[in-house]
Amino acid sequence: MVRDDGPDVPDELDLDSPNAARMYDYYLGGSQNFAVDRAAAEQQLAVLPDVAATARANRA
Repeated sequence: MVRDDGPDVPDELDLDSPNAARMYDYYLGGSQNFAVDRAAAEQQLAVLPDVAATARANRA
């Protein structure tokens, strides 16, 4: 797997599976997510397009 992270990311971080917290970060427009998280989030958005708006409303 090609890692898309920077040098400060620990090697033991699992980048083969999406993480719900990083997906939530993606919905909020954050930068603490990886390709696997973005791909899973986009799949979820295809089925539930209001997820990102709901995450933003929840944060507000």
